[in-house]
Amino acid sequence: MSRHLNPYFHWCAGCWKWVCDCVHCVEPLNITRQPVNDIQIRSLGYDRKRGRLEIEFTWTDDVRQFYPVAPALYRQLLAARPMYLFLKRILELRGVRFEYVRTEAKRAIMMAGIAFELLRVFDGCETA
Repeated sequence: MSRHLNPYFHWCAGCWKWVCDCVHCVEPLNITRQPVNDIQIRSLGYDRKRGRLEIEFTWTDDVRQFYPVAPALYRQLLAARPMYLFLKRILELRGVRFEYVRTEAKRAIMMAGIAFELLRVFDGCETA
């Protein structure tokens, strides 16, 4: 399967290629995300000190951090139904950015890719 068709990969403008995990992905917040009942959002977490909202989406292993997000906006998101429509309005605000979060599944996929490349190189060395 091509990387751009794989739901675990995304386009990284910093690396200028399709990646699953890269240096531009951020570590997860050191908080527990709370499960929510929404069609597109599985769980939410908010770091009040840093103004970062961490959202785990229902498709594949997609977790993103949005910033800066004010505490009042986070409370409005929790009360909104459906949440994903309110999130869309938040994203339309100028200045709210997001970063992909490094997850265990993404780490495993990238390690498997590296192992595959190494095995391919070693296979080529033995036949030469």
